[in-house]
Amino acid sequence: MPVMFHKPFIASHSEDKLHQAVQAGSLAGNGSLSREAAALVQQITHAGEVIMTASCSAALQMCATLLRIESGDEIIVPSFTHPASVSAFAAAGAAIRWIDIVKDTRVLDIAALPALISPRTRAVVTVHYGGVSADMIALRRFCDTNGLVLIEDAAMALDASWQTKPLGSWGDLAVFSFHQTKNIQCGEGGALCVNNHRFLEHAHLLQHCGTNKAAFLQGEVPAYTWQVFSSNYLMSALQAAFLIPQLQQCPTVTSHLRNLWQHYSRRLSSVLSPEQLPLVPPQSQHNGHCFTILCASYRQRQACIAFLHEYGIQAVFHYQPLHRAPVWQGAFDAVELPVTEEVAATILRLPMHFYLTVQDVDAVCDALATFFTG
Repeated sequence: MPVMFHKPFIASHSEDKLHQAVQAGSLAGNGSLSREAAALVQQITHAGEVIMTASCSAALQMCATLLRIESGDEIIVPSFTHPASVSAFAAAGAAIRWIDIVKDTRVLDIAALPALISPRTRAVVTVHYGGVSADMIALRRFCDTNGLVLIEDAAMALDASWQTKPLGSWGDLAVFSFHQTKNIQCGEGGALCVNNHRFLEHAHLLQHCGTNKAAFLQGEVPAYTWQVFSSNYLMSALQAAFLIPQLQQCPTVTSHLRNLWQHYSRRLSSVLSPEQLPLVPPQSQHNGHCFTILCASYRQRQACIAFLHEYGIQAVFHYQPLHRAPVWQGAFDAVELPVTEEVAATILRLPMHFYLTVQDVDAVCDALATFFTG
């Protein structure tokens, strides 16, 4: 049987919750189902307040708006990430300051931060790659010392933590993704976590298309009116209804994926060098979102993908460096991010999803052993 790279998790009784939503007759956002989903995300993340969004990109767009970016403001963000991590801030007029990653964890290199800040720096966006984070205590301290907003791109990191404190609760703002490629999914979907109270009132305005409807619903004003420019970022009731059963089974999903991750690590430790395997720092409790290895070169990686395909195993590469993307038309040609470029050229993502079995992992590892050792 083929070993699929990914298969979206679908919780039992998902259809029942969808039927409940349809029977209720109200399928827009900000209803009871959205609040139920938000409460479950808050329970997992310990975030200050959670707003359910149509996508993680929508949540990032809200972050960019909450920063009130002005021309010339700078945002520090890794180049090794999805374009959505950067697009919202660039579209708002921010200048992007690219930061390199650490090779073994694939996350932001905190040691590179001091050289990148300036009087115009507004925020640091840290990307929790594969549910693994940078040292969040050191990163939080750095941002506080320098008066910077800390934004967690936790798209891959639901139910992961640093020193037992959940990811999504460290930053002033944090975002999650419930895209079908994530551990917990509803096809498309996201969440914005607001942990810094100074952003909360503005976030509520954005949540209601730029109006003060939240204050109206609380009886604080006699009518709601247009207050700020915004958009409709909301998750629909249908998305929320499908998501709720998945969120309820999140501990089971995370436990299974962590076990698979550990099995990969044990099996491949006798095949590959430590430098080729992913590192999870002891302070990090990851969620098993993905298992990656590093090949010796781009050519070897492409050969490995083809070799695994012959065994019926789907494996893929990952992000292309964003600072080299055609959209910039060469504007960042002088930027040097050697680790980002090396990892992007050599990284290989192995199959990882809830329906994967230990036997599947063994099949992948056996094939890799054949490829790397003959």
